[in-house]
Amino acid sequence: MGQEILTSTGHVGVSRRSCNRLYINGTFSNDPQLIGNDFARLCRIGEKQPDNKYSRRVARGIVGKDVYPTQHTEVFLPLAEFTGDGSALTYLAQNSSTRFSQTPIDTILQETSTYKNGHTAPLENISKMLNEGFTFSNKISETQIDQLQELWGHTFGWSKEEIINLNSRLQANIDKPPTERDVWLSIVQKDGNIISAAMAERLTLQGENGRKIDLVESTEWVTKKGFEKNGYMTATLNYLNAQIIHDLQESQNGLPIIFAECNFATRADISGNKVGFKIPERSHATQILIQNVSVNDGFSKQFGPFRDFLFMYLPVTTIEQNYSPQQVEEITNLVK
Repeated sequence: MGQEILTSTGHVGVSRRSCNRLYINGTFSNDPQLIGNDFARLCRIGEKQPDNKYSRRVARGIVGKDVYPTQHTEVFLPLAEFTGDGSALTYLAQNSSTRFSQTPIDTILQETSTYKNGHTAPLENISKMLNEGFTFSNKISETQIDQLQELWGHTFGWSKEEIINLNSRLQANIDKPPTERDVWLSIVQKDGNIISAAMAERLTLQGENGRKIDLVESTEWVTKKGFEKNGYMTATLNYLNAQIIHDLQESQNGLPIIFAECNFATRADISGNKVGFKIPERSHATQILIQNVSVNDGFSKQFGPFRDFLFMYLPVTTIEQNYSPQQVEEITNLVK
């Protein structure tokens, strides 16, 4: 990757990930036995390591219509709305016995089955922030490197060097054709002070018949302490989504699958819902990543060392209704 950052997506193939995870982003398969054997092999590798070195093992990839969820399936997202075929994005996961949800799964399912409020119009949210004297940015100024490192370092463990590397990648992206860009940043600020920030990272996986599918993870959602619950994160994510769709709307790979893994402890899924993210239908999987990673969110004693996350994605209908080419262009012109 050249300049290392604290990656959320990882890369294609097997990798050692943060928080004692052994992870594989796999290539397309429509063979249930092959997928099962590969996942079992990954689990055996993890189980053999001492001191819970890999206490969570995850396999993520695109699977064909002949592959059905198993007891290890945490996420199962049918992709017909994006691809027109029977493929699905799936996560298979196994945790060690020491790594279990601190909240009953039934409780999480019940509390995330419906939301009181639907999503609001991105253009309206961004206009409101601008009228209140806030501005938006998709890059990090020299004076903001320490600010962002303080936000993300405290919460997610980013180092200053990783923030600098991210900024270098953002600058390099400017010179690329839009459809080749692979990282995005969204900041809401006032007088140069970061109020809220989020980023997105692209991972391209192989789909059915050799098709390439762009997964774009929306991540690192943080609002500065004291500014929470004022709509800043909603506007931040609106601008982030607009950037991604603006750059990739002409991609030969089709519309990107923009998704987020939302911390249940902080109810980040509520912020996701406000910008149009949706938990996939749950007949195939809970759509919960159990004890996925640790986050310094102030709930350590209540939720244990790791956090349960909800998988959410941006449906095609939401993209068409709220991020049409015209709307995205208006947002882009507004924040200049």
